[in-house]
Amino acid sequence: TVINGSVRLTRNHKLCHISSIDWGRLTQGVDPSTHMFLDNREEQLCPDFCNESCPTTTYQGIPRRRCWTSKANECQRNLVCQCPNGVSC
Repeated sequence: TVINGSVRLTRNHKLCHISSIDWGRLTQGVDPSTHMFLDNREEQLCPDFCNESCPTTTYQGIPRRRCWTSKANECQRNLVCQCPNGVSC
């Protein structure tokens, strides 16, 4: 969990799956528009899909399956946990 601040990923020309991560579940109390993703791999070159076994959440109004890669065992987990005091799991 990112406790203080936003996420910035830039100049990662091999990085895919940026849009399949629910960044809201990894940050606390941060406006999603403050995250910065610039000059990474072009989305059309990425296999930007998640395995059908991965959970779905809605982030910035877009429902999607959540994963780190397209492999079945690399889904983003702990998306629906209820932790005390609003802390992400």
